[in-house]
Amino acid sequence: MAKTIGNGLPLAALACSKEIADSLDKITFSTYSANPLAIAAGRESLKVIDDEGMQENSKLRGQQLLKGLSELQSRYEQIGNVRGTGLMIGVELVRDK
Repeated sequence: MAKTIGNGLPLAALACSKEIADSLDKITFSTYSANPLAIAAGRESLKVIDDEGMQENSKLRGQQLLKGLSELQSRYEQIGNVRGTGLMIGVELVRDK
């Protein structure tokens, strides 16, 4: 993952289980090579996410959005499947259910 994690500076992260991480001999991400400034920006971005409760807010707003989309789904034939977690939500638009 990358993009805003460095708040505009080149920085990326990898999220995986400990088992997967332990199985990697040597891994590099040269496209987003870290530097002290980008790492400091990334750390501050993570602090803001934590301090402002952004994860919890994403969870709550996502639940609110899913509820609203599910209500629309029951009223409109064009909405097929609605699914997601947090604010990563998918809506399937169909011609015929």
